[in-house]
Amino acid sequence: MEFEVTEAATLLDLVEKAASFRRTASTIKNDASSRSHAICRIRIENPSMPNDDDGLLYLVDLAGSEAARDVANHTNDRMKEAREINTSLSVLKDCIRGRAMVDAASLTGKPKKPTHIPFRQSSLTKILKHVFDPAGRRSCKTVVVACVNPSLLDAGAGKNTLKYAEMLRVLLPKAKTQVYSPDVPSTWSNEQLKSWINSNSGSPAISGEILAPFETGALLLRLPTPEFLTRCLKIHGVTEDQARAFQAKFWRLHVDSQKSSAKLNEIKTEAEPTQEGVGRKTVMNQEMLSSSADPDPQTAKMPFKDRIRPGMVVRWTPPSTFPLGLPGLNMAVVLSPQPAVGPNVRDVSRDLVNDASKFTGGGNKYLCAMILPGFMADSYELSMWRHVVVDVDQMEAEVLLEYDAATRYYYMTV
Repeated sequence: MEFEVTEAATLLDLVEKAASFRRTASTIKNDASSRSHAICRIRIENPSMPNDDDGLLYLVDLAGSEAARDVANHTNDRMKEAREINTSLSVLKDCIRGRAMVDAASLTGKPKKPTHIPFRQSSLTKILKHVFDPAGRRSCKTVVVACVNPSLLDAGAGKNTLKYAEMLRVLLPKAKTQVYSPDVPSTWSNEQLKSWINSNSGSPAISGEILAPFETGALLLRLPTPEFLTRCLKIHGVTEDQARAFQAKFWRLHVDSQKSSAKLNEIKTEAEPTQEGVGRKTVMNQEMLSSSADPDPQTAKMPFKDRIRPGMVVRWTPPSTFPLGLPGLNMAVVLSPQPAVGPNVRDVSRDLVNDASKFTGGGNKYLCAMILPGFMADSYELSMWRHVVVDVDQMEAEVLLEYDAATRYYYMTV
């Protein structure tokens, strides 16, 4: 059962009400000993990113473990409860250590053997499954607060508590010193990362001070996607599409840097020999071949509607009668002006491409191919056989896409 909370007082009232249902009993050490664990789950919505998963904060108050000498005079029920509590705490310790070891291994590469995380062995850890499951896609952090009694009489119990907390620590492997490379983001320092962000994040520029106030390139790669996007959206004028495109660009640079074979920056093709018999070389930029950006960088200063060309990708708003409109982002790649198409050619809706009554308005019309979402996250694919006629008045903005040969999908860039 969930309750919507908008103020702190309401949250505290709900916590107190839930605590009243907690099971307690009298023991030798405590008059009102907790005989159960308490879990408070707070789901946090991000209004700026309604399509992303909500954040989850778990506050867990664990029942205290008891030594054998403290339960010697307990009833059978109390002793059974003590065994179950101690077992669940032991499983929780193994789960926290296991997940920490998996995260630590990711810093140095693939572990030699899979780490078993026994979250199914306790009801407590089953509830926290997505926190400990290595296959889960959520990025999680766990903080443990150990409470001890400063009384001299409880020095032994406090020492055992600290020993338990010490077992939850996992030492991170010492990071190898990496030599800076402009093409390898994981080698960038904070200043180098900020400089790259400021000059490669599009317009309006994303501030490196806001996106990465202290992170290095390696730390920014580990930043969860919602946090990455939230920081970008703090900058005036930056849209969610631009933030996602910039993150995809940053990650593609990282993935490319990890490939065993070096990426070719240029493709050289030998042209036909001249009359003098001397061959000449034509140099073509590899990135230009895989991007929808205009080959002439000077045209970027012009309004996109004044420089529409074949191969340009545009975001457009389909009419309400269009049967294949997508919720959210609709994109298409320009193929040719409408008059260049034959009189009997039909689009994906089976309508004539040159039907003058199809659209209203005095703008020019272009035959385009639809761009649809791909199977992978934030990826797109070109559907050349799904033709649509797009009026210039329906075009909202130019979208830059880059083709990734590894996944065979297109991704938005800036």
